[in-house]
Amino acid sequence: MTANIPLTDEDRAREIARAKRNESRSKFRQEQEEQALLNIDRGIGLSSAKTLAKHEDVSPKTIWIWAADPENPFPKGKRISANTTRWDNAEIKRWKEKLFVEKRYD
Repeated sequence: MTANIPLTDEDRAREIARAKRNESRSKFRQEQEEQALLNIDRGIGLSSAKTLAKHEDVSPKTIWIWAADPENPFPKGKRISANTTRWDNAEIKRWKEKLFVEKRYD
């Protein structure tokens, strides 16, 4: 059994500062994610498969399957480096609008 060693004032201050930094980083990441999802709706910028998956409520693998299917009108991703692919949010917006119109008039 280990003894509880009391924290010094300096240790306590470090722990409080670390907790505040973590909270701030978490809030910043959440705001970035919300902005990325809004950008899809607005047709602004580029998005990853992970971001599109969150927006469409599917898995990232589903995004890749949709993009690879020649029968599916889902936009193809743009390879921007060896291991990075992004989708144009304007194309995603048009795709969603087209789906909405097709469903509405079917």
